[in-house]
Order: sequence, then C-alpha cells, then structure tokens
Amino acid sequence: QSRPTGPTPQRGHDRQISLSITLKESYEGCNKEVGYYHLFSCDTCTGSGMKKGSIANTCEQCHGSGQQQFQQGFFMYSRSCDLCQGEGYIISNPCVTCAGQSRKQKFDKFNVKIRKGIASGTTLRIPDKGDAGLFGGPAGSLLISISVKQDNKFQRVEDDLITHVTLTYPQLVLGGQLEIENIDGKKEIIKVSKGTPVGNKIVVPGKGFERIRTRGSGNLVVITDCHIPKKPSKEAKDALKKYAEIIGNDTDEKKGFFKMFF
Repeated sequence: QSRPTGPTPQRGHDRQISLSITLKESYEGCNKEVGYYHLFSCDTCTGSGMKKGSIANTCEQCHGSGQQQFQQGFFMYSRSCDLCQGEGYIISNPCVTCAGQSRKQKFDKFNVKIRKGIASGTTLRIPDKGDAGLFGGPAGSLLISISVKQDNKFQRVEDDLITHVTLTYPQLVLGGQLEIENIDGKKEIIKVSKGTPVGNKIVVPGKGFERIRTRGSGNLVVITDCHIPKKPSKEAKDALKKYAEIIGNDTDEKKGFFKMFF
C-alpha cells in the first residue's frame, strides 16, 4: 500500500446561508446580492500550505503511515502518530500567511439570480462557492435557503396568487367589470357577475406564479369581500330602509327580490 508523501487534497465543506425575499420578488424573479465569510485557497502559497520551493517530508516516526504501533503483552494496538498528528508527513517550512493550512477566511460577495416562481423553503446550490478545498482539493458548494416574506395584500397557495377585493353591496348585486392591480403592478380586468356572493372566487387564468418544474403558471384568484359602512350618511340610511322595505326579511333566493335575476 502506497504511503502519503505530502498533503492529500480534500474537498472543502459546503456552506449554508439564508436569504429572505418578498412575495413580489418570488413572483417576478430577481437578482440578490449575498455576502458571507468562507475559506479561500491561500494566495501566497497557492493552496500548498508551504513556502515557495519547499516540500513536505515523510514523517520519520511513523514512516508515512500516520499510525504508531505498540505492543502490550500479547496485544498489539495502534494510535495516531503524535509527531505528524496522523498526517504521515511534516511541513517543515509552512506558509507564513496561512500557517500551513493552505486556506484563509475572507468575506465574499456576489449576485444570485432568483428565478420566477421560487417558493419558500427552496434550497439553491451554487457550486464552488463553499469553502476552498484543503491543499488544492475541490471547493464545496454554497447552499442558499430561501424564505419568502408575507405580503399585506397577496398570498401564495401552491402556484396560485390569492388576493381580496372589497366591493359595495350594489356592485355585488348588479355586477360589472372592475380593474385591479396585480402584485407586479400590471392591471387586470375582472368580471363581477350579477348576484356575486361574499367569498366568491374570480379566477384570472395564468396570472399566478410561474411553475418551475412544469410549464405554465398558476392563476390569480380574487376573493370578493363586501364593504359595510360603519357611519352611513342620512341619505344612505333612508335608501337602505326603503330597499329593506322592498325586499322584506325573506332570504330565500326563490322568492322576493331575487326573482328578477332568474
């Protein structure tokens, strides 16, 4: 079995950070700057851990095995070599910048592209942006955990974008068209049917979140609410009383006022 004659290159560790974005940024996609500390290959020794022109020497105590053998009575046992700390070699002239470790910690900053439709809890893997490898080994990856903030007007359900629109009672009864603003600022025209109930879902196809694993997009779902004025004017009160007299107290849709819509 061959014995090491110098440092063995090893892959660097993965690093993990969290990134918080808005619901609008997850809908539209965005570029975000991230900054964090991680290990870089030492510039002075170019990752060798040694001064220029020097080499690593095989440990004379363990002869490069990294282990020392001992006998106690009939039993043989081994332990890590205390001279080379189990490495099998000794760096007699370590790099003064990294103290023979081949790496130095620095602050790194760069832009990450966040694609449309990304959901909270998604982890992005950025190759070669983790810790540099030991003694010239490959670098690890950067794992970015995405967290999407709550929005005051919109929410996400699977790939659908949900919002509420508050209408007056006459708008719900008589129906009509209404212009609303989507989360990206674009205008959408929705149709309110006659006799629309509170809590009704008006679907605008394809205006939700872009699907990442399949084609297409979710829907924009607009849920209707009713505005109930707390302090109506005298004129409004009089009109409501007259309206109440016309329709009475019967809520059966097959009778009374609702006959005119059938």
